Amino acid sequence: MGLVCPYDLGGPGGVQAQTLGLAARLVERGHVVSVLAPGRPSADARGALPEAALRSCGPGVAVPANGSVARLALGPAVPRRTASWLSDVAPDVLHVHEPGTPGLASVAVRLARRRGVPVVATFHAARPASGADRVLGATL
Repeated sequence: MGLVCPYDLGGPGGVQAQTLGLAARLVERGHVVSVLAPGRPSADARGALPEAALRSCGPGVAVPANGSVARLALGPAVPRRTASWLSDVAPDVLHVHEPGTPGLASVAVRLARRRGVPVVATFHAARPASGADRVLGATL
């Protein structure tokens, strides 16, 4: 199973904590799990999750958004690194957190769909639905 977190695992955040916690619980239940995200978590944040279950797609780039600063994986290397990870991991299913986020999350959805990998999405933001949300939802 593949999990994608669009936010740098080296920083604090609820999405990062949920992604790492979910991955750790799935491993405890006997699943083979790999997490792709920018950055690297601290040992405390990683918890019981083995280091081998984590793959960094590169450093996070600070992007101001929604009154905060999100550290996202952006740039021309992201599609190549994501495709390489998908080939290496060959997940039966891909769980993408915040799939509408620019960079890694949206790239992972697109590449997984091309490969016929089912995609499960978790949207963490609470906001009124927009036209973009409806279009993205229709593609998932």
